[in-house]
Amino acid sequence: MGLPLVGRAAELDHAREALARALSGRATALLVEGEPGIGKSRLLREVEAGARERGFELFTGSAHELDARRPFRVFTDLRSGDRSGDRLRAALDSVDPTAAGRPATGDESFTVIETIVEWFEERTARTPVALALEDLHWADTSTLTAIGALVRHLADRPLLVVGTLRPVPRRKEVDRLLDRLAAADGKVLRLAGLTPDAAVELLHRALDAEPGAGLRRLAGAAGGNPLFLLELLRALDQRQVLRRAGNQVDTSAGAVPPDLRQTLLLRYSFLPETTLDLLRLMAVLGTSCLAGELAAVSGRQAVDLLTELRPALATGVVDGSGERLAFRHEMFRQALYEDVPPALRGSLHHEVVRALAAAGAPAARVAEHVEVAGAASPETTAPDAAAWYWRAARECARHSVPSALHWYERALGALPEHDPARPGLVVELAPLLVLSGRVAEAEALAGTVFTTTLDRPARARLAVLVAHALVRQGRWQEAGHRITLAAEQCADPLARDITLGPGAFLRLMTGEVTEAVAQAERSLDAARRAGKAVAEATALMTLTLGAAARGAVDRALVLGREGTATAAPAATSFDGFLIADLCLGVAQADADRLADARATHHRGLADASRSGNASVLPYYQANLAIAELHAGSWDDAATGAGACLALARDTATRWNFHVLAVLARIALARGEPDTAADLVERARTELRACGAVLGADWVLWVEALLLEQRGRPADAAATAARAWDLLPELRFLHTNWMAPPDLVRIALAASDTALAHRVTGDTEAAARRFGTASAAGAALRCRGLVEDAPHHSLQAVDAYRDAPRPVELALACEQAGTALAAAGQVDAARPLFHRALDALDERGAVGEARRVHAVMRGHGLRRGPRGRRRPATTGWDSLTGTELVVIRHVAEGLTNTEVAKRLHVSRYTVETHLKHVFVKLDITSRAALAAEFARRG
Repeated sequence: MGLPLVGRAAELDHAREALARALSGRATALLVEGEPGIGKSRLLREVEAGARERGFELFTGSAHELDARRPFRVFTDLRSGDRSGDRLRAALDSVDPTAAGRPATGDESFTVIETIVEWFEERTARTPVALALEDLHWADTSTLTAIGALVRHLADRPLLVVGTLRPVPRRKEVDRLLDRLAAADGKVLRLAGLTPDAAVELLHRALDAEPGAGLRRLAGAAGGNPLFLLELLRALDQRQVLRRAGNQVDTSAGAVPPDLRQTLLLRYSFLPETTLDLLRLMAVLGTSCLAGELAAVSGRQAVDLLTELRPALATGVVDGSGERLAFRHEMFRQALYEDVPPALRGSLHHEVVRALAAAGAPAARVAEHVEVAGAASPETTAPDAAAWYWRAARECARHSVPSALHWYERALGALPEHDPARPGLVVELAPLLVLSGRVAEAEALAGTVFTTTLDRPARARLAVLVAHALVRQGRWQEAGHRITLAAEQCADPLARDITLGPGAFLRLMTGEVTEAVAQAERSLDAARRAGKAVAEATALMTLTLGAAARGAVDRALVLGREGTATAAPAATSFDGFLIADLCLGVAQADADRLADARATHHRGLADASRSGNASVLPYYQANLAIAELHAGSWDDAATGAGACLALARDTATRWNFHVLAVLARIALARGEPDTAADLVERARTELRACGAVLGADWVLWVEALLLEQRGRPADAAATAARAWDLLPELRFLHTNWMAPPDLVRIALAASDTALAHRVTGDTEAAARRFGTASAAGAALRCRGLVEDAPHHSLQAVDAYRDAPRPVELALACEQAGTALAAAGQVDAARPLFHRALDALDERGAVGEARRVHAVMRGHGLRRGPRGRRRPATTGWDSLTGTELVVIRHVAEGLTNTEVAKRLHVSRYTVETHLKHVFVKLDITSRAALAAEFARRG
């Protein structure tokens, strides 16, 4: 490792703490920041040595200046002590980023990150793992995102991520990574220059002698930079101006080279001129390159390269131990590069472009040099620059939207304004702009070509692609408008009806059920006549949800099963917006078949994960949370909702209405109004961004409950009315039979009898259409409230006994007990109250139970000794059945991915379960969890 590290005692202590924390089973991140030459890499070597000593499996890698546009480059170049790095590369290669004939959606980025996380999860299940990465300031966005995902998803694993970076350049993606790591208790060590005493100590160790006064004076010019100091010392030694007298070394040199670049060039000036010329070419290629690239650019054979590079390899200037030739010090590469006259740099990069293109290098690799060449000498920009940028964009688009955007925009800038290729480029670029949140720019860009230069099929394609991207942004109404524009470009009526199929689904999601169903029927007929399976499945999805929303549950089930059968053979990573399993699951839930609904949603989640259709994963996870809420599995509902929020964040898909409402409803029931208020505010933010779309009424329902609990009856009633009137044709989709009785109660408390009767009448009409026990129970609860009649409430209890909804049954029991007690039938009310309390206590609904106790006290009733003990909120007694199953699998040594497969859930769900377990048990690692589980037998 060379000289001992001096002047970094505090930093070494932080490094040892990070190693110990990771070894204890907690993912740990440590980033070392500082200027070039300040000692970042030297400290990193110490951490690597410490990791090896403690039994970590070590992976090392580095980013390079030209890597910022090459997705996941750092991970594909990882090295390890055995062949593990090769196996990781093979795993990444298995994720196909170049499949032809599929639109670029960026979903593959999510799939690749999932592959990386699962691969490292498997490694950390066997041994502690250290991931040491150099120069993260150059890393591409996908690599930075993957690093953040590793620390977040493997928080309970023995993983250490340590990296180096410079304070400048500092891209916003690096800042985002630092924020993510800080949220996970990661640390950033900022290295300052060595103190004067530490600099003298470094000289003493390098010389094995005491530095004299003259040498100390010159050393002060290094500003505490260890690399500058040592290179200065070597340069003075090479000039033979150092003299030794006894145990002291000094110099009579009166001047220091004016900058580090000259010092480094002087240091290596002994190398043969042919070697230096070759190194200058290598510097133009970047910090590292393949031997074949250098051979192609230099016009040499490999054997000649070996001869001419041997002095550089022997002296350690170049490292040839890996697959690539690499400069050991980026600063020396930069010095060589800057030593090339500026007038020649552009020409050299153009030569590199020609050589790499002839050698069949990846388009992004060639495009990097086209870009650098243009910056170096704009007057000699390559005539085919736009073509290379465009090819690089397509190469990156499937698995890194930021990288693709860079190249698409470079291509657009390189094309003349009236170039005939420009419209086709816009068709590909605009959806990615939308996907990255730059909607206004996408609209403006699309507008420049939509009505003028594009032919009709291209206009239709542009509109459809933008619509899909808008859906990911949660902008459903705008997406529907785009589909209409696309259909207008179709001269053939059959093609027009097929194109309008996705638009019908979007119209349903925004509440226009009648119009959506009519259009879906036309689209279904057209799709069947044209033999378009994807279009047929899309129409069946709309018809399934339309039938469910209207209460024709048997018809919805038939259509749903037909839709899943049609979609199955057509499903790939991106074929329209295929969520046929989700639509069938909703229909099953609306038919009171909650167990079937959960199984169907799980199947859809698994299929979407396998096919790489990442954008639909949050929808399935949200519907699972809804099903668990209705089934009374509130802990599982909260876990599923948390997993949905994580998936929505990681897939850049905006779909949080329902799960935020689920979490807020549970928080209110459990007596956590502040938590509920925070969740409602988050949901309101989503509502403002997305507008009135399926799930928005759930937000208003929970907000009304919150206002009721805060003693604001008038505001609660006004919000209840908004909830009921927002999306009238979607009121009863997703089987939310809890809402109508809540809204009636809130309306009556504010003396708004008109609203109470309107909600009751609408619910009774819906119950007749649905014909399910749940619908009947909700209608009878509403009628019992408006008429203040115990017999309706008792009938609701009887109805709910045949429904798979234990919470609604408990609320019906509470309502019936309250009505009976008010009528003087206290003895008849007592068992109903007890039954309600048993169900509420079982779910930790202390807020709801508190209300029942208050009513009972008002009538002279007490729970009595037979009442159930309130569930614990911490400790082993607080764990749910699902959590205990997860713990058992963890104790067996299974990874989260393996547990997810055993339980037929997503890995995100397992991670959320474990987060809850760690909080309840005050445990911070799965190793400690497994040990405690074993101790308890």
